[in-house]
Amino acid sequence: MAFDLFGFSVTKKKTQKTFVTPENDDGAITYVEGGGFVGTYLNTDIDARDENVLIQKYREMAMTQEVDLAITDVINEAVLHETGKASVNLSLEKLDQSDANSYRFEEHYNFLNQAIELLTDQENITFVLHDWGSALGFHWSHMHPDSIMGIAYMEAIVQEMTWDDWNENSRSLFQGFRSEAGENLILDKNYFIEKVLPGSIIRDLDESEMKQYRKPFLNSGEDRRPTLSWPREIPMNGEPKNVCDLVNAYAEWMQTNDIPKFFINADPGVILTGRMREFCRTWKNQKEISVKGLHFIQEDSPDEIGNGLSSWYNNIFKS
Repeated sequence: MAFDLFGFSVTKKKTQKTFVTPENDDGAITYVEGGGFVGTYLNTDIDARDENVLIQKYREMAMTQEVDLAITDVINEAVLHETGKASVNLSLEKLDQSDANSYRFEEHYNFLNQAIELLTDQENITFVLHDWGSALGFHWSHMHPDSIMGIAYMEAIVQEMTWDDWNENSRSLFQGFRSEAGENLILDKNYFIEKVLPGSIIRDLDESEMKQYRKPFLNSGEDRRPTLSWPREIPMNGEPKNVCDLVNAYAEWMQTNDIPKFFINADPGVILTGRMREFCRTWKNQKEISVKGLHFIQEDSPDEIGNGLSSWYNNIFKS
């Protein structure tokens, strides 16, 4: 089954053995060094065999530490370079101004569902899920089980939570976000980006990395609404009821289905610990690895996560 994505026709090839980037034997990737600095750039003047080769080269380049926005390594991007045309055009003119009712679960889910319908044939989909995206991905999978080939997840929402599942510091902080003080803490003080984000990573983010994380949330007020709405939608002690209901439904389904699963356990972790960690370990047809990290574990263990995903995916792809 084929579908078009950014000008490419994407198909499932039975002969494909791995997603690991091939050896650089065609001169497409060039490494340069001097003055104590090492860099890399993509030579687009080569006669590549096909577009897939160029995409693989972009991905290889993105694996180096020097590439900005390294957080996007967790997502495989399709890149199209065509003179005079942008890869993606975004029009925000008709986008509604956000308010207290924006960025709720249903709104997110509707956008996700539309994107999947437009970009895929809804067959052999594999999700790599984290945090709030896990609730969206688990729910979509529950609603479309015949479309799923595999589910990988880390620091995920695997069932309804209680405040007792969280440590005292996290509990008091997120209770504040869900109170009347939340607007001041997040919309005014940008507390989620300035405090929660770096506090959920073991290593220290440097200023250039923080600059990229701050970029969408520089303006106080509604530009920061997503980071307030999401904490308020976490299924906690029966609230919000609609989210708790669907999370409990997919939690029961995840215990019984035979879809291949890959649990990337965070050590020590933040939200997927204790009884919830033991709960998801009961899921059928599941592989597990453990990596160092708190919550945003992609920033602490990117290579371990990437290598684990590649190995797991290759196995389910061949089966």
